[in-house]
This record gives sequence, structure tokens and C-alpha cells, in this order.
Amino acid sequence: MAKKITSLNTIKKRLKKALEEQHSYSEGLDTLIETTAISIQSLYEISSERLLMSQPTLVEKSREGNERTVANPLYKMQIEYIEQVRKQLRELRLTLDSVTGVNGDELDDMYKEIESIKE
Repeated sequence: MAKKITSLNTIKKRLKKALEEQHSYSEGLDTLIETTAISIQSLYEISSERLLMSQPTLVEKSREGNERTVANPLYKMQIEYIEQVRKQLRELRLTLDSVTGVNGDELDDMYKEIESIKE
């Protein structure tokens, strides 16, 4: 498995480097790079929380005091962040289809990390 990327600056540098290698980086993309890096970092955090809990359902009490089983909200959040990161990477043109010519081991590591979170 690829090395865990936890630093926001590391994620931003990897995204920027990948764009530079594609010759598609411009300063106007900095905000999108920043928000994408934040989303990726949040995805890592949610995924590690989910792994710690590793329960697809939780038991909670209603106002009346009755117990009920509900879906673990971290699972839904994880799916939402995966979709959000996918869309942001597509906007940056950093999908697997668009980076076929890029020789970037770091980008490959980042994609492997994101793929491993989905599983």
C-alpha cells in the first residue's frame, strides 16, 4: 500500500507537481488545488475514523427512549467525500484518463491511496 499522505502541504505539492508535469498548471488553479487537498485530507480522516469504528450500523436512542439501529453516518460521509474528490480531480484534469502521459510516481501513489480508501 502507498505511504499515507496526511499533510495538507504534501497533498497540495503533489497536485501542483502533477499539473506542472502536464504543463497545465497556472496560479488560477491554486484555490481549486487547495480545496481538493482539503477534501482529500478530510477523506483520509473520515476513512481512518470509519476503520476505527468498523460498524456499518449504530444503535441510538429515540426521544421516547427506544433503541433503534441506524446507518453509521461516517460511511455516508466517506462516500460523499470520495465523489467530491473524484469531481475535483476531474476538474483539475488529473483523472487516470487525463494523466496517462505523466510520469509521476507520487501521483500514482496518491491514486493508489485514494483507491485503497474506497475498499
